[in-house]
Amino acid sequence: MVVKPPPQIPSAEQKRLVLVAEDDEDLRALIVATLRADLFVVVEVGDGAQALERLDAAVESPEQMPDVIVSDVRMPVLSGFGVLAALRRAHLSTPVILITAFTDPSFFMVAERLGAAGFLKKPFDMGDLLRAVLDARPAHERARAKFALEITPPSPQPPGLVAPKLPRK
Repeated sequence: MVVKPPPQIPSAEQKRLVLVAEDDEDLRALIVATLRADLFVVVEVGDGAQALERLDAAVESPEQMPDVIVSDVRMPVLSGFGVLAALRRAHLSTPVILITAFTDPSFFMVAERLGAAGFLKKPFDMGDLLRAVLDARPAHERARAKFALEITPPSPQPPGLVAPKLPRK
């Protein structure tokens, strides 16, 4: 079993703005209370269309742009996938953590293809959500890290090992 270190809680000066889009009022209230208790500034909306309205307003006022978005996948008017796709079409790399009760493997493939920062299956532990929000990085940073891992040359041979001899012609 791998034990993860506890997440670093932001200081009052480092407060991150989190947009929560969830149509279930009780779950949204729990998520908001959890994030606010851990020093996040939280804006909450009840569906994807309201989330896009907030994001449109934030484009005009960058200090209102969320650092992280937590969104349900299935919501009335516009889904979490719709919010994520609209962000990417607008070339915004805001990390989006998707939450859903559905476990169809196609959900995970779509989430990855759209560049979701994380995916949590309901019911989830609030500690897992908190960790996901604290660890969330913009899509371009995740892509850069993945690219760096893919092109990193192999490490030199450890001392004491002899390289195999290649056949000579």
